[in-house]
Amino acid sequence: MSCCISDFGLSFPTEFTLTSHRGDVPGTIRFMAPEVLSPPEDIDFKILRRKYYDTPARDVYSFGCVIAEIYTADEPFSWLNNSGQITVALCLRHFEPWRVKPASITPELWDLARRCWSTQPAERPSTGRLYSSLEILHWEW
Repeated sequence: MSCCISDFGLSFPTEFTLTSHRGDVPGTIRFMAPEVLSPPEDIDFKILRRKYYDTPARDVYSFGCVIAEIYTADEPFSWLNNSGQITVALCLRHFEPWRVKPASITPELWDLARRCWSTQPAERPSTGRLYSSLEILHWEW
């Protein structure tokens, strides 16, 4: 069996959530990378807008959330109740989407998911590296 992960364009909300930046960034806050919710102060966001955060690193962050969600059946930041709490936890306190490693996930896959959640986009694995890592882990299982 194999599966494909796509964008959330065909999904439907199970709860009311806010989007960031007055709604011009579509998405689900629980899966958003920190740079989408809070761009660095040293850039002119009005000029760069989506060019800054519309990158593969943003998708890698979300993919790391999907990895853990598959093994836990819990959404990212499940201990928080609303979008405001999630934004503060992610952008100001730099919390990860899961507090502890789920028992059902291997240490290697958990490490890969955690690397995807780096607060620095450049420190996240590239999509090619992510693919290679998953391929290696697949053969180890």
